[in-house]
Amino acid sequence: MKNKGTVRRSLAAILALIMAVALAACGAAKPEDTVKKGLDALKAGDRDTALSCFDSKAGETLDSEESEKGPEDLLYSKMSYTIKDVQADKDTATVKTEIETLDMNKVLEKAMTELMQLAMGNIGGQDMSEAEMTAKTEEILLKYMKETTDKSVKTVDVQLKLDKDAWQIQTSDELMDALTGGLGSLGLLLSTSLYVSTRYF
Repeated sequence: MKNKGTVRRSLAAILALIMAVALAACGAAKPEDTVKKGLDALKAGDRDTALSCFDSKAGETLDSEESEKGPEDLLYSKMSYTIKDVQADKDTATVKTEIETLDMNKVLEKAMTELMQLAMGNIGGQDMSEAEMTAKTEEILLKYMKETTDKSVKTVDVQLKLDKDAWQIQTSDELMDALTGGLGSLGLLLSTSLYVSTRYF
């Protein structure tokens, strides 16, 4: 009986080894899996995992060291996406993805009166510190983000490159605009919107 148990364990070990070799032979994960992993990580607030899926350019604006939750966390949590099509070559790929999230243009339109009153009040002598201004701005944005039902839906050709056997999402203005609910296309019209855009991808 002992010998039979030893044989079974040995066979199980051999089978596990064969499976590991077979999986290794499959090479890198599919490009669409990387897109799913990156977007799911953003939605869950896991910025470190999200960063691992994007190229180095994303790290310039996505602050993984930020510990406090801000408007961008709510924005990403409201995101949903659908993979529409995948075209892959040896080391490049295009994953057509429909991204839906809050329409930040609409949010800023609704919040702009309060944001301008805040800015003008500070100029007029309230003399709020930068930290106080930041906190108040986030408070206003969060209020309107929670109230809005307006959605931004954009279809993006997400570009990826194979780097050391791992697919990397290539940061682009089109992708960032979709992820931030159209915030990128709004432009730097006012200093209040400039603050918001620097907190996003």
